[in-house]
Amino acid sequence: MRGFRGVLLLVVLVLPGVASARQARLEYSVHADRFHVLDASFRLDLGGARYLLEGEAYTTGLLAFFFAYRVSFWSAGMLEDDQVQPGSFGNKGSTSQSQRRVEMVYDDTGPRVVSLFPGPDEDQREPVPEDLRAGTIDPLSAAVLAARRVDETARCPSTPVRIFDGRRLFTLSFEPVEAPLPADLELPGQVMPPLVACQLSAEQQAGHWRGERGRWRFGPFRRREESAEVPTLVWFGRLHRWMPVLPLVLERDGGWRILVQLSDLDVPG
Repeated sequence: MRGFRGVLLLVVLVLPGVASARQARLEYSVHADRFHVLDASFRLDLGGARYLLEGEAYTTGLLAFFFAYRVSFWSAGMLEDDQVQPGSFGNKGSTSQSQRRVEMVYDDTGPRVVSLFPGPDEDQREPVPEDLRAGTIDPLSAAVLAARRVDETARCPSTPVRIFDGRRLFTLSFEPVEAPLPADLELPGQVMPPLVACQLSAEQQAGHWRGERGRWRFGPFRRREESAEVPTLVWFGRLHRWMPVLPLVLERDGGWRILVQLSDLDVPG
């Protein structure tokens, strides 16, 4: 399940911050090579200076038959100029054999974890010291912040973001790259300029996992050779003139080719 949480993290990091629409519903599909493995749906509500982003993701197809996994997540906070100030964040995931839960609230000192299951000991993960959590935001708020900056500047965000998700602390950076969209896309509309490509880099600083890792070593699950640095690319663009810039596609080609793409979009009005 740890590998799928990594895929879900990639999905979360490309969630949109729709600046010119107050509400939007979006759906993304995730493929690992030729296999459709995950679907995700999201609702974004921008009410004046406030934002609410919530959604769920779940395994699909043959994978869901063997490994049924579903997670819901949400984040609410305030928009302040070109910054975001989260107020609460949480996610709940489950399989037929296990459950996971994180809930946090924010005050002047930063995030405070109010619910965490399993705990660091049961999860075999090093706890993140409280003094390192100051100045961090949650992954969904980071996604809103990044997309708003791309929408306003037509460039990749220039400032790294420190993220704490209740278990891990890492720094997310965006670097501009010149890369065409993958040729095998099925987007729900025609892409219009500007099209902005960014390379994502996430450096984990705390909350490292200390357990023993397993790895598929047979059949179609055998991992291909990959370099030490596997780039993760995300493309931001428009599908219609009256719509804001959205993250359209995310691709990471190492071991498995992970392709996340916008599959449906509805902006009321």
